Amino acid sequence: RLSKETMASLLEYINGYLEQALTTKVEDMSLEEIYKQQSYFADVQGKLNRRDMLLPLEESPTVQTALWELLVKDSVLSDSVESILGDSAQLYELGALISDPGSERQLLHADYNYQPDFQPDIPPALTCFVA
Repeated sequence: RLSKETMASLLEYINGYLEQALTTKVEDMSLEEIYKQQSYFADVQGKLNRRDMLLPLEESPTVQTALWELLVKDSVLSDSVESILGDSAQLYELGALISDPGSERQLLHADYNYQPDFQPDIPPALTCFVA
């Protein structure tokens, strides 16, 4: 569970980061700067008025605090992840799913196509949402 203070800080951070992502103009950057840029958005189903914005973990104390509260301070989420994936589970992606007014409902779908019979070396993944 996130504290009210962290929720407010995280919302402010996400809104600012979204504004930055939407106004970044790669045509004003050198090739080196473009290659250094982390992609702001992951692919999302039902793209109309919906974004899956990737959050930078290392560059943001706000994101780090939120993740610490969710996984360490209150261990319900981390205990659940560990019970499903084991104690060596790794964070693969951290993002904010943004659905603006007018976005369509998403149908039930898999975020990750896990096929242990065909790809035994690829570990399973678990998607967690915090609202």
